[in-house]
Parts: sequence; C-alpha cells; structure tokens
Amino acid sequence: MKVEVKVTYLEMTSPEQLVPSSQIIPEADIREARIVTPELNWFFYHAVGQDWNWTDCSSYTLAMWQRFLEENSVQTHIFYHKDTPVGYGELAWREKDVEMTHFGLLARFIGKGMGGYFLTEMIRSAWDQGAHRVWLHTCTLDHPAAMKNYMKRGFSVFKTKTNEVEIPDESVKLWVDQ
Repeated sequence: MKVEVKVTYLEMTSPEQLVPSSQIIPEADIREARIVTPELNWFFYHAVGQDWNWTDCSSYTLAMWQRFLEENSVQTHIFYHKDTPVGYGELAWREKDVEMTHFGLLARFIGKGMGGYFLTEMIRSAWDQGAHRVWLHTCTLDHPAAMKNYMKRGFSVFKTKTNEVEIPDESVKLWVDQ
C-alpha cells in the first residue's frame, strides 16, 4: 500500500539551543554499545520501529547493517531503566555533523516521560563530543509525540518534503501473534 508521508528535517546548530527535559528518571542509565553489533541494532530497529512502519533498513542484510554502522561511525546508545533496556538511539558521525539516525523506546515504555529524558541525554552526548550540528528527520508515520518532543528539546525545522512511501502488507514482527 502506498501512502503520502511528510518528512521533516530538524537541527540544532549550537549546544545552547538544547532545552533539557525536566523529567527525572530514577534508576536510569544510558550506555554506549562500544562494540559494533549489527544484530543489536537490527533488534532495536525492528522492536522500536515496527509500530511506526520503519522500512528504510528493513531489507538490510547483516553485512549491510555492519557496513551502515561502520561507514557512518555510528554510536549506539542503549537506555536502561532499572537495568532493563527500554530504548536506543544512534548517532552517525560525519566529521562534526551528527545525525540521529534512529531513536525510540520499546512500546511499553512510551508515555512515561522517558523519551524527553533520553533525547536530552543523546543530544548532550553529541555536543559533549564536539559536534557542530545535530540533526534528524521524522515523518508523519512516527509516534504522534515525536515531533513535539524534538521541538521541545530545541530542534528547529530546516527542510520538509513529501514522499509517497510503500508500506508493506507484511512488516517484520518480532512476535508470531502480531
């Protein structure tokens, strides 16, 4: 099925633009997965993106995931709550220009104030490592609160476009009963 999707590109060009979340998440920990592990990124990509029709990497082979992570100097950050992985984010480094290629929480943790906290920490990580620009894109298929979260953290829109996207009838599901 083809659907019309509005893609919005957002950026921050200085650390002063970051508006941190005031949410405090007890027992939260964000750690970088320091070994490139395409299986880990594949898992989180599908677990987080399955409800939002993430399809841009759905046909990637293991070798393609490995190449994507290595060629883009991707840092994978895992968000833990009470020692349980609840989400992930990827920072792709192209010199000092940093793209947040994927970001999100597992479904059961959405709506608990964790997204703003995690996004704040991901952005801080990029600035702390010397980024000159942090950017991302989202679209109308994403979680309804995603754009609001990005704007609240201080991102500003620098481009929009509309695409016609093929949504597969059968997307990758992690559970048989989905």
